[in-house]
Amino acid sequence: MALGPLERGSDGFWGLGDRERNPSGRHVVLLPEGLEQRCDGVRQTLVPWSRFMTIHAVGPRFEGRHRIGPLVRATLRHPYEVWEARFTRHAHRYRTAHVLLLDELFVRTAEAKETERLGDPDWLAAVVERLAPQSPWTRKALRSAVAEARQI
Repeated sequence: MALGPLERGSDGFWGLGDRERNPSGRHVVLLPEGLEQRCDGVRQTLVPWSRFMTIHAVGPRFEGRHRIGPLVRATLRHPYEVWEARFTRHAHRYRTAHVLLLDELFVRTAEAKETERLGDPDWLAAVVERLAPQSPWTRKALRSAVAEARQI
């Protein structure tokens, strides 16, 4: 089961990017301690959940004339900074509804100051299971679907 670029790996942890087919590519793993960026099979950065003020799943999209690949963008505290971690796309296309639901899930979880829940593989599995079959197209429907799924 997946929600756009978010998939559970063979190690039991959820991640963004195609780490099963392309383990040497860029990907982000959601661990109990925080988000960990990996590149070329090497652990790059682990950002503890307590540092996240905002978090978004972005792209791929265009900003001006430049294509922005898929990434996680966040505002961190102590020190305050914008943090980005790019990840490799899967071979399959992502459903637009899944990308929107994933971003809404990240945003609402950060707003509730519960980002550490994103590192709980079982909680995230239950949320993804509820969100994946849905295709909301309005902002209100997105918020409602994510709010309901987060209540697990």
